Amino acid sequence: MFAARQNAKVRFIAVTHEDLNIQVTVAAKDAPIHSIADLKGKRVGYVRTTTAHYFLAKQLEEAGLAFGDIEAINLTPSDGYSAFASGKLDAWAIYGYNGQLAIAKQGARLLKTGVGYLSGNFPIYANPKAADDPLRHAAVTDLLLRIQRAYAFANKNFRVYAEAQVAETHLPLQDILDQFARRSDDFSLAGVSPDVPDTHQKVADTFLKLGVLDARTEVGKFWDTSFNDAIAAGAARLARS
Repeated sequence: MFAARQNAKVRFIAVTHEDLNIQVTVAAKDAPIHSIADLKGKRVGYVRTTTAHYFLAKQLEEAGLAFGDIEAINLTPSDGYSAFASGKLDAWAIYGYNGQLAIAKQGARLLKTGVGYLSGNFPIYANPKAADDPLRHAAVTDLLLRIQRAYAFANKNFRVYAEAQVAETHLPLQDILDQFARRSDDFSLAGVSPDVPDTHQKVADTFLKLGVLDARTEVGKFWDTSFNDAIAAGAARLARS
């Protein structure tokens, strides 16, 4: 969105669909918080201009609250975890393994996940020169299909994938396996369906309302559907295998 706001030379060419249950709003174990409405007046950590910022805003809106009704504290994921673990936050909106760690290690209580608030469309973007050049377009297509096959492999062989994650993150294997068992959906890579720019625009409009963007940004023109046929063919081959 920020690239679009600056009219940057960028194209959004595909989306990945990932687990929205790892996008969480959690409360400290001893905090008197049992719903999003209870966040009023509380110290709530989040990561500005990210999915956490967006889904927290939508959850607050649903509960009849706004960011001005909480003590919103912008922290990086690592700083947020330290603050949450030391009792400096009453609640935390976060994504990825940090939420799992907060629940497993700090006794955090789950209030909400990203399901129902996030589209699940995480964009892959490319330089327009690569998208417009036939040879580089073919190379990018090959990369997208490799990612698509990798996701399919991970879904069917998650323990192998999880063990590779452990080698990189040093997180407990069982935590990663548990997280996958609770996933909102399988991992996948997909083309640009008509709803994708629409959901992207909703995020941009929300960030304008929150003061993150300084003017309305039309994101639809940055989406490129020229990879769709190859991605759809790849998905069909995987379905037959």
